[in-house]
Amino acid sequence: IPAPVTANTGFVGIRVPKHRLAKALLERAQVPVAAPSANRFGHVSPTRAEHVLADLAEKHVMVLDGESAESVVPSDPCEFGIESTVVKLERDTKELLIFRQGAVTQSELEDAFRREGITWGIRPVLRTVKMHSTAEPEPSEDATAVPAHETAETPTEPQEGQVAPGQAVTHYAPDIPCFILRGIGDNAAPAEAT
Repeated sequence: IPAPVTANTGFVGIRVPKHRLAKALLERAQVPVAAPSANRFGHVSPTRAEHVLADLAEKHVMVLDGESAESVVPSDPCEFGIESTVVKLERDTKELLIFRQGAVTQSELEDAFRREGITWGIRPVLRTVKMHSTAEPEPSEDATAVPAHETAETPTEPQEGQVAPGQAVTHYAPDIPCFILRGIGDNAAPAEAT
């Protein structure tokens, strides 16, 4: 594999789609297909063709739309609605590193390894890369609203830098302030300080 394809890392990501339309495209192509993600860097991953067009239309992209009435391979939108799991086999340490948690869970990977008699370890790699700074949300007039960033858990495992998509801390964060509301309703008890 040429070095530019691997971004000079020595390894390359291979997508294994489950979606019927993506599988049909690969079967008809009869060659490996190199393709980027269907969204801009840092934007939420799309689950429908209209989401791709909303994000990339000015780039003059062509989109396969399985939900369209004219589709040769009619299909439903994405089954899971979340990103794919990104893993790397580390031959030297006999580990499967999970770079991005996604539709295939760590538990499912562990079950698959057990079924196949594979004794390698499976370890998630925590995201640590800052993508951009985010402004603090405006204070809320509602005393029970707690900014979501204040409820995040502090990582306790060793952290590594970004080597796969979706590892930036704010990659899947909303573009607007997000709050967790506690004590909603007339008879609700006041929220406790955290």
